[in-house]
Amino acid sequence: MEREAYREQPEELRLRLLVYLMARVSGKNSRPRLARLQALDGVLMSGETNRQTFQGSVFDADASVIRVWKEPGRERRAFSRVLLDPAHGMAATFTGSPLVLLARVMPPCVWGR
Repeated sequence: MEREAYREQPEELRLRLLVYLMARVSGKNSRPRLARLQALDGVLMSGETNRQTFQGSVFDADASVIRVWKEPGRERRAFSRVLLDPAHGMAATFTGSPLVLLARVMPPCVWGR
């Protein structure tokens, strides 16, 4: 959105807009604390170039534009199966974060290939 148009709005409308944008971008319907919301609004009103995360969203503002997108790492990735040792039927599920084994305890598997 254009930063000048944002600045022209009354504070109540700006705060509601920020809550709406965070909900749409992050997929959460949480209610941020008013003090934190006003602090973000103050940064966006200042005119300075800034990037910060808030409630699962990234707010990136330069001299003329404010951009909002989902914070990286907050996405829920689809689970994918990875075979670790087909001879023993071991498998793991990778969610994008550290590997989580979802198999019964078996002899050590061979990583690689």
